[in-house]
Amino acid sequence: MDLRADPAAGPSPSRATRAHDGFGLTVLLLVIGIFLLNNLAPYLGLQYSGAITMFSNLSATGDNHLLMPKISLSDADDYVSVERLDSSVQTARFRQFKAFVDWTKRRDVLINLNFLRYHLNRLCGEERDRAVSVQIVGQGGSRAVHENACDEPSLQGYFGLSSYDECDPECENYLRQWARGEIPAR
Repeated sequence: MDLRADPAAGPSPSRATRAHDGFGLTVLLLVIGIFLLNNLAPYLGLQYSGAITMFSNLSATGDNHLLMPKISLSDADDYVSVERLDSSVQTARFRQFKAFVDWTKRRDVLINLNFLRYHLNRLCGEERDRAVSVQIVGQGGSRAVHENACDEPSLQGYFGLSSYDECDPECENYLRQWARGEIPAR
């Protein structure tokens, strides 16, 4: 009996080669998993700035997909109506944002909760001991009254690169006018 390896069968894989192949497979499966999670993010209510949804015709809330129902895992896609906004200090920035909020109320436009948080953080950061009171109504009719949004943890964090529209329906033209200073503060 000849114990030498059969040259026609080729070299036998070593343990290092098998371990390397397992690592490569793990990395491949991890990349595929991240890719799938990122592209399912709009349907899960998560931020999706890198998702491949260019020609998908999804609504701002991502709830109009034919096959994938909407499952919200976060509030990134929540839109609210601001019923009341008041501040103990009436700065120009506050008056401009108040004019925007009043515009959305007159036109029944909803504001993305993340966008609202961003602006509340800007207002609260202007001066110490400032009190910004806000009353918001969610899409389901739930009401929240915050006498001082600056002290409310649920209104403090925001995501800087949101993929969701600022308003529903869209308010891009109004925001551009606001950015150019064409909307007067009241």
